[in-house]
Amino acid sequence: MDSILIDPQQLINFSLLPVLSERIRAIMRAQRYTKGVCLLQPGQSDTDLHYIVNGVVRGFNHELDKEKIRDVTLWLASANDLANDVNIFFLNQPSAIYVEALEPTVVVALPKKELNNLFIEHPEMNEIGQKLLQRHTVNTDRRVQILQTRNAHKRIELFNTYYPSLANRIPQKHIASFLNIHPVTLSRIRGERG
Repeated sequence: MDSILIDPQQLINFSLLPVLSERIRAIMRAQRYTKGVCLLQPGQSDTDLHYIVNGVVRGFNHELDKEKIRDVTLWLASANDLANDVNIFFLNQPSAIYVEALEPTVVVALPKKELNNLFIEHPEMNEIGQKLLQRHTVNTDRRVQILQTRNAHKRIELFNTYYPSLANRIPQKHIASFLNIHPVTLSRIRGERG
C-alpha cells in the first residue's frame, strides 16, 4: 500500500469552500491497495472512514459449512461508496469482517475524530455526510432485496440491474456468494442467457 495525492474537490459532487477543502486535505490519507489485499480484518479497530475513489472491494467473513470453511460475501462496494465495517465506525467495536480489494483500488481514509470535528465546525459537511449515508443505505436495501428473492434467476437479474458495472469485474465465486447461490448455478443461468 502506498500513499498518493488526491484533491478533495474530486471526491464528491459538491463545491467545497476553500477553507473546508484545505481541512479535508489536511486529515485525509489517500491509499492504493492491490488486488487481494485486505483493508481490514476481524479484530482490527481502524476508526477511519474509507471512501472508495476507484476500484472494487468486498466485505466478507468465514462460515463453517459441513466442516469446510467458506467465504461469505456480505457486500460489494465501488467508486463513491464507503468501505467500512459499521461495528467499528458506529458502535466502536472491533471489526467482525474482512474488507478486501477485488481489483487495484484507491481509497481515501478520513479519521473519525477529525471528521466529526469537521461536521461540527462546518455545517455544510452535514449535507455531504447525508449523501454518503443515503448511498450506503440504498446499497444495503438493495442487498436485502436480493437476499429476500427466492428465485436464483431473479437474484441475478437484480444484481445486473443494481450493479451493472460490477458483473464483469468481480470473480464469479464472489458474485455467487453475494447472491447466496452456488457458483455452478450462477454459471448455468448466465450460460442460458447467452
